Amino acid sequence: MLTLRVDLSSLKLPGASQASHEVRVSHSLVEENGEKKLALTWDPEDQTVPRFAGTLTPSENGPGKTTFTLDGIYTPPLGIAGAAFDLVLGRRVATSTAQALLEDIRAFIESDYQTTRDLGSSPKE
Repeated sequence: MLTLRVDLSSLKLPGASQASHEVRVSHSLVEENGEKKLALTWDPEDQTVPRFAGTLTPSENGPGKTTFTLDGIYTPPLGIAGAAFDLVLGRRVATSTAQALLEDIRAFIESDYQTTRDLGSSPKE
């Protein structure tokens, strides 16, 4: 299970703070044009949460630095009503959620690296 979170305060709505939702994520390592990527999909049981299919791609960004790119497509829930919500607000929620996910991934990798460095072993592959 993966917990997705979004900082709703960035949407500048009255009383908005943070929300989170758990989704079951499927993933696999794929290679496209000689580039390794992590394919990700989630199809939440809660029909009020969008489905997502995409890839997470690492790329070197200088010595000891990596940039991750999350690229994909989400499908708004609830048919026409969901599509209308997506036009007004949903895309901003999706962007904020993706940014929070990437931040969580960064924090996990840095924490794992620091822990293994402190213990004198190699980080997990």
